[in-house]
Amino acid sequence: MAEPKNRGWIWFFVVLTLLGVAAVGINLAYNLREQITPEQVQAARQLWEEKGPKNYDLVYTKEGSVTASSRSRFAPAGSAK
Repeated sequence: MAEPKNRGWIWFFVVLTLLGVAAVGINLAYNLREQITPEQVQAARQLWEEKGPKNYDLVYTKEGSVTASSRSRFAPAGSAK
């Protein structure tokens, strides 16, 4: 009598494929739900123009093998710097 063939490896790859599809589907659904609309961008931009700072300093510091610092001053478009 012939021994039955071991097909356990097939189930391993079937489960692995299903888990991969589930992972991609979950990430896709989450990211599509998190996107903002143009109306939300416009509302945020209007709120920033009304209540945001008139100008501000941005300090960027990079640390590591080469340490550097950069300072930039920002003001709204159309205003004097």
